[in-house]
Amino acid sequence: MNSHEPHVSLSVRSIRGRGVLRRPRLFANLAMAWGAVSLFGVGSAQEKADATPPAVKLNLGQIIEEAGQGVVLVSVENKSGEKIGFGSGFLIDDRGWIATNLHVVTRAGKARAQFRDGTTVGVKGLRAYDKKADLVILELEKRPKKAKPLPFGPRRPPSQGDAVTAIGHPQGLNFSASDGIVSAVRRLPEGDDAGKPENRRTWVQTTAMIAGGSSGGPLVSESGQVVGINTLVAPGQGVAFAVHVSHLLDLREQAAGAPIQPLPGDPASPLYNPLVEFEPRVRDMYIEYENALGEYQKMLEQAGAFQRMIIRRSNDPRPKYARRFLQIADRDRKSMTAFQALYMACLVDQPDGAAESLKRALGIILEDYIGEKWLQRALPDLSRPDHEAVPAFFRQVAEKSPHPDVRGAACFYLANRLSSTPKANQEEVLALLRRCADEFKEVRVELQDEGRTVEYTLAELVKPMIFEAENLSVGRKAPEILGKDVDGKAFKLSDYRGKVVVVDFFADWCPFCVRMYPEERELVQAMADKPFALLGVNCDGEDTLRQLMADKKVTWRCWSDGKEGPISQTWQLKGYPMMFVLDQNGVIRHKFSGQTKPDELKQVVAKMVEGLQANPAPAQEANAKR
Repeated sequence: MNSHEPHVSLSVRSIRGRGVLRRPRLFANLAMAWGAVSLFGVGSAQEKADATPPAVKLNLGQIIEEAGQGVVLVSVENKSGEKIGFGSGFLIDDRGWIATNLHVVTRAGKARAQFRDGTTVGVKGLRAYDKKADLVILELEKRPKKAKPLPFGPRRPPSQGDAVTAIGHPQGLNFSASDGIVSAVRRLPEGDDAGKPENRRTWVQTTAMIAGGSSGGPLVSESGQVVGINTLVAPGQGVAFAVHVSHLLDLREQAAGAPIQPLPGDPASPLYNPLVEFEPRVRDMYIEYENALGEYQKMLEQAGAFQRMIIRRSNDPRPKYARRFLQIADRDRKSMTAFQALYMACLVDQPDGAAESLKRALGIILEDYIGEKWLQRALPDLSRPDHEAVPAFFRQVAEKSPHPDVRGAACFYLANRLSSTPKANQEEVLALLRRCADEFKEVRVELQDEGRTVEYTLAELVKPMIFEAENLSVGRKAPEILGKDVDGKAFKLSDYRGKVVVVDFFADWCPFCVRMYPEERELVQAMADKPFALLGVNCDGEDTLRQLMADKKVTWRCWSDGKEGPISQTWQLKGYPMMFVLDQNGVIRHKFSGQTKPDELKQVVAKMVEGLQANPAPAQEANAKR
């Protein structure tokens, strides 16, 4: 799909494409996980756990009977009282606190807990949550007299092979039990991408059956103690995971001193996201738009070149539906329906046209919603349209929002947007990034990384961006590279002064890098007798690079940097492939993030080499910005 036929998705948010991001990787969908609980008020948690009396083994019937008195069916409703989902949960103390997964109540404006005997109690609010563990503690309006809290197991993880039972409501089969064993205990994310220890969580992998509706239910040991909270099944694999109870213990301690908060589906909640569930009028209009867009794209596919030009002028549904979304907003200004309609008007309008609806929608959002903290949730998508009105909008948000989280996020998305613009004002970009690193360093934003939602502080995100702006921007002198090739021979980037040089950071596991090989081989061959050099920074192991060169897939000299090697770390790259085109003085004149368009790199190099040959001035120290 090209730039003339964009597709709008309510669920897809990303910052870049045509390349592979180098960000911390999480297992399966664990980045969506949210929460953990703890109830100890006096003494350390470890002391309390160590004081747990010796466990008595129970048979399966006894386990189900004992645990069943505290397991609940969590029914979720939106603010209008419409039922929108359900999950499992369980009572964790005598105060009427229950634990479940945060994703169970993400859209909840209201919630109810039903016990096995049929008693149903409303949920008063939220006490604490942990996004990384996908846990939340909810407080009931009252605790039924017969309800019995479930006992917690120790903080130490269960052993591989231990018998466990999952209790919950899989596929709506209420109060079901399934036994199995502990397959493994994992600390995730793991390996080289584990990141900070505080970002890791302990997960119990189990053979006990977990399905939709099981989320938030207890995984209990054969002594009837909770050892985990059932959370997810790896897609297509049937591998089930429960977050370890230690994280629930931690969260319960946190909840003990915390004020009660609204549920995430309430606009007053700090977790509220206005884009999780669309109001009926907006949803119906979007469905109508999707159908119209599908028909439009089908017409383009079947038409010839001249007909496509006419169809684009007369049948493009984007401006029409952008106006219709605006009409919905105008009928109900300052409502949630209006905000969602304005959001959609921004996304579906044609940014390479007049974009009148886009400009008006952004103006209304500034007028009616600048004071809302949840505006931050919409900023990633609102930064996408390629129109001059978008940066202007973000500058206003970064200055006028009363919420530091919103101002910080606006600075970040504006800097990211501007840095991808060919003629960006690098000084403005750098000022925005420095503001993120200083004034808004603790602000957190969520990014989509290969289908997973990952949360970062702005300080973490902008560090490599600041380095890039200060050292790797067009017009800057490229940092020196000193390393060894696959034969162990040392060489450096400055050895190639006097030539046009392409520095290509690549890895053979990256499909976008591999697709560049043929064009790069052609470029090397075509420029063999000219003042040009293609130099690779290979981020695989030495054996892989040696094989690539033996197979003639890579025919240019490369530094063998390895995974997370010193050169890549110095240059603080965000993804692969990353290419820099330097002039004869080592100054960056062009840069490409991700796979280039056909012949794009070749044309840039040819023009620069031609200019150098026409004016073969000796290489000198660049008068470049530092």
